[in-house]
Formats: sequence, C-alpha cells, structure tokens
Amino acid sequence: MTCGAAGAGSRLRTPLRPAAVALVALVAAAAHPAAAQLDQTQFRAADGTAYQVLRNLGGAALRVTTVGGSIAGAASCASAGTTSGDPLAALGGAALPATLHPFDLVRRSHRLTPNLIAALAFDTGAGGRLTLGSGGGALTVCASPIDCAGAVNLQPLVGLSSNAGGVAGACTADVLQAPCDGTNQRQAFAFGIAASGLQFVCDDAGDATVATVVCAPPPSDGFDLTPGEAIVFVYGGDLQASSFAAAAGGFSLAASAQNPFGCAAGAVVGASADSDSQPTAPTPTSTPVIEPTRPAIPLIVSPLSPAGALLIVALGFALWAALRTRSATRP
Repeated sequence: MTCGAAGAGSRLRTPLRPAAVALVALVAAAAHPAAAQLDQTQFRAADGTAYQVLRNLGGAALRVTTVGGSIAGAASCASAGTTSGDPLAALGGAALPATLHPFDLVRRSHRLTPNLIAALAFDTGAGGRLTLGSGGGALTVCASPIDCAGAVNLQPLVGLSSNAGGVAGACTADVLQAPCDGTNQRQAFAFGIAASGLQFVCDDAGDATVATVVCAPPPSDGFDLTPGEAIVFVYGGDLQASSFAAAAGGFSLAASAQNPFGCAAGAVVGASADSDSQPTAPTPTSTPVIEPTRPAIPLIVSPLSPAGALLIVALGFALWAALRTRSATRP
C-alpha cells in the first residue's frame, strides 16, 4: 500500500522562484514498465493560481477516477495486488471535514498529447504559463489568455461539468472511503456520474470507483489517460495567501492479455495515486515611488520686523546708488 498526504507522506515540492522556469524530467516505472503510472505535478503562479498536471508515464492506459484540490490539504493512497482477484484501491481528494476548492472556480484542459511527455515547464509570472512538450510542437496552457500572448498551440480550458475533450463531466462526491486510507473520509471530483444542483453534487458518491479487484472490468466512471497523455486542472480565485494541495487516484488497465495476472485486455491490473502540496505563492515585491525634490519656497519677511526694516534700507540705498551712477554718466 502506498499513501500520500499533504504534510504526511506526500511529495512536498520546493517553491518556484518568480518568473523562473521549472523543468520536470520523465521518471519511468522500472519495476512495472508495462503498467500505467500516474504522475502529478503542481505549480503555483505569482497570483496564487494552482496548476495540477496529471500525466500517464507508463505503458498502459490509466482510468483516473478521483481528483481534488484544497487549501485545507489533500491526500492520496493506493494499494496493489499480486494475483487475480486481489483487492485494489486508489483515491485522491480532500479529507473531511475539509472541502474541495469551489467547483465553479476549477477548470480543466482537454486530454492532451504533447510531442514529448517528459518535457514540462512553467513560468510563474502573473497567472502562470504551462508548457507541455518542446519546440514548435509544444502545447501551452494559461489560466488567463493574456499570459499566453504569442504562445504556440494555446489549449482551451473548460469547466468541470463539461464533456469536451474526451473527459466526462465531473461532480463532487461528498463522502468517499477507500480500504487503503484507513478510516479517513474524503471529498473528490468524480467523472461520468449523474449529478444534481448548481454545484453538481454526485447523486450517488458510491458510484465513484475507489476500490476494485485485479482482473475486474474497467470502472464505468472516470476518464482515460493513455500512455503519453496529460490533463491539466487549474484552480483559480483568491489563492495568493494560501498554500494548496492536490491529489488524484486511478487504476491501471491491461494493455493486452499478456500481463502477469493473466487478465483480459482492458481489465484492471493495478492502482496508482499521487498527491503533493505547494506553499503560499511568492509575494510580489513593490517598487518604492520616489517623489521628486520640490524647490524651496522663498521666505518673505515682514517689513515691520528688524530684518524687514534692514531689507528696506538696503534696497533704498541700492536704488539711490544706481540713480547717482546713472546721473554721473550722463553727458
């Protein structure tokens, strides 16, 4: 069993410097090269916007069933099996009583296929600019289009309830409990489940798959990430003064019948989950405004004061001298 939580077993990533570009390298699953591998990377922009990037770095399809992010923390867990029929579990979300980020402040990309899944870069400036891939074929994702001015291959963002881009609409699953997570109860975004209300609360949170068995049919909920695919979730709103954690969980599907468990092609053969946390976004530094030095205001003395009387006498003497000099020079 593996488990990751913000502050307790999760991957705590060091904060990115403002306007710096962070490069993330591909890490292969050496022990199970044919299995799907869910990789999550989170970035924070200068204005606090959080970017959650999910990538499939393995060699088989991955069915993602739960995703979530919260300022109050998020966690994930996964448990594996060793033979057909063994129990599997995977879950990523916010631990109750903490709640997820507001549904209507979260957007996502379509399923993306960058030209190089290993290449991932982020510019923290303003609302952030995420680049997947390299060169002229790289894909760009921005919370605000103005931050992507001039970028190549700008990718659209849609609301969580959208069915666009190869991903079923999401809903909020209020109470989820996975065998790999002890007694914790979590809230997560689930996909392809009937929902009601303006906040798209799942009609039945139990329809979100957080547990199954080796060789079971693929879950009916969730969305797929095939090898080399990625998806981006963007969490907006006033987040600059808050830390943020994100998590996700899903199940690996057999690429073919040639697998260690003897499962049919497309059957569940493993579980995968990931979570991480980012601290408060960097505070923008303010440039001090220096006021120009104003010229001194001339001091005018009173004619009734001793200084004023002396000034009048001096002016009178100067005027008398000037008139006398002028008279002396006349022919």
